[in-house]
Amino acid sequence: MGNKIPAIITNVKIKPKIILTLGEITAQILLNNSTEISMLRGKIHFYVQDNLRIPLVTTYHPRYLLNNIQEKSKTWDDIRLAWRAFNRVHPEGNLIN
Repeated sequence: MGNKIPAIITNVKIKPKIILTLGEITAQILLNNSTEISMLRGKIHFYVQDNLRIPLVTTYHPRYLLNNIQEKSKTWDDIRLAWRAFNRVHPEGNLIN
C-alpha cells in the first residue's frame, strides 16, 4: 500500500472534514507511525501533510470485529467520537473548542 493513501488525498485535491480509518494499517500509514490500534483508538489524531491538518479517528477493522464481537462497543464509541469531532471542525480543518 505504501504511500498511496496520502497521494490520493493530495492528487485528487479532496479535503475531508474528518477521516475515520478502519483498521491498524490505514491508521499507521496516515499517522506515519507504528503504534498498535489499541493505543490509537479512542483519541482524535490529525493527518498532516503540506497545508492539510485533518482530524482523524481510528477504529477496528470490520473483519476484526466479526471475530471479536466484544470489541463492538469500543468501535461504537470511536464512531461517536468521530461524529463529535466532525461537528466541531472549523472550515480550515481546526477543531473548535
